[in-house]
Amino acid sequence: MGQDEERRRTPDGKIFCFHKLAQRRTQVEVIREFSARCYPVRPNQTSALFKIYYTPKDSAMFCYNEPGVRLLGHLRIKMPDIELGLNRPIEFSLTFANMEIKAKAINKLNGRLYDETTFDLDI
Repeated sequence: MGQDEERRRTPDGKIFCFHKLAQRRTQVEVIREFSARCYPVRPNQTSALFKIYYTPKDSAMFCYNEPGVRLLGHLRIKMPDIELGLNRPIEFSLTFANMEIKAKAINKLNGRLYDETTFDLDI
């Protein structure tokens, strides 16, 4: 295991990889939504933190300690339905508007909006 890999580990041994939702320089309509389905990491997990990163590069592998990768912001949601264990699909999405990016998370079992936030687009 390399020194860079060890620096990227969280206290519980995980390494967060960069998951690309939208490609820089792609021409898109205003209000186009980019999304990904995700699940809790632990069956008794009561919240999730979505950290939104961006980079001027065409690709990145990691969120932390990779040159050019920057944190835009985050969205924290509460997930109270722990009786469902890991079977709690969440749709995380980013919507790009003229001067802002909206992040939101939806419970895919019942369609309820967990939470959403907006970031000014000054990147």
